[in-house]
Amino acid sequence: MFTQESKRKDLTIGSLRKENSQLHEKLMKEHPHPASQLCNKLQTLDNEVTARRNEVCLLQRQLDSFNNKFSSSPTLTSQLTEKEKKIHELRQDLDKFKKEYGMSQGSFVFPIQRSFKLKYIQYSSNF
Repeated sequence: MFTQESKRKDLTIGSLRKENSQLHEKLMKEHPHPASQLCNKLQTLDNEVTARRNEVCLLQRQLDSFNNKFSSSPTLTSQLTEKEKKIHELRQDLDKFKKEYGMSQGSFVFPIQRSFKLKYIQYSSNF
């Protein structure tokens, strides 16, 4: 009788343990422990930091490669300087042509003519 009672209790304990573990898993799925959430968040952030570091290293290598190509080529530097000078000259020419066009359209001539007319009227009225 003692062994039967013991076996029955062992079966009950086993089933209760199984039910307990199932409930524990269900609880963790529904409401994860804050520590596990924190660990997951830290793992995610660590993965992002690693990815960003790799990206920074890649960009640094690309920048170094570009700088080596650019600085080792004096022709590129001289070409760039020449193009900057050409752009400056073209901008000056554009400003000059805008002024000439404005003058030919009368935007500068009419105010000067009005000024002379007023001075002439004032001069002739004095005599």
